[in-house]
Amino acid sequence: MLFAAGSFLLSFGLVNPAYAADPPAAPAAPAAQADRHYVLGVDWVPASRADLVWIAEDQLTGTLAGEFDGALRPALTAYGGLQGDKTAWLLSLGVARSTDVSWTLESRETTAMGGVRPALDMQRYLLPRQTGATTAWFGVGVSGVIPLASVRSAAFGEQEAEDAAEEARATRSRIGGVGGRIGLGGEVLLSPGITLGLRTHVNAHRGQTLDEDALRVATWIWADAGLRLQIEL
Repeated sequence: MLFAAGSFLLSFGLVNPAYAADPPAAPAAPAAQADRHYVLGVDWVPASRADLVWIAEDQLTGTLAGEFDGALRPALTAYGGLQGDKTAWLLSLGVARSTDVSWTLESRETTAMGGVRPALDMQRYLLPRQTGATTAWFGVGVSGVIPLASVRSAAFGEQEAEDAAEEARATRSRIGGVGGRIGLGGEVLLSPGITLGLRTHVNAHRGQTLDEDALRVATWIWADAGLRLQIEL
């Protein structure tokens, strides 16, 4: 009788391994993917007394396309980029161009000037972003102004063409420049997709002007603050 009972238990263990040995470990869950979104936003920096003084002191480049002329870097600027839980990469682009065409009985003269201002910013958040919570960040950015200028006419002789090329080169020197900024800010995720924030930056810009045979290099450092509204796509 005992022998029969032992045989029954042994056979039951072979048929049902779960009762005879520990169950196999469950497979590990896949790692969670980082939460990333494409974003579009606007950055608003109101005009200040310094802007009015800058104009009154005749500090504009005369091209309407310089860093401080207002067309490349207006009060309200747009940006876009990739937003993550801890890091954001934001890109903005400013473009300004003017063309003046003069017709005479003999030819047509075209004078064009402008600039392209790409800027890239990186923001690092101190805490992961959560709906309804305020999150602080710090960041750095770089920018540059690519100058565009030309003076063309089919009636130009050799000397006139050289003078026009020299004039265009002097104009490009007034427009072009490089810069960077560091700053910090805070934002609140109002709802899944809409962010309102405040930021402040210390900016630096290096430009140069060529007047006849003299080259003048200028570096400006200033601070500004602005409001931001951002939408996640």
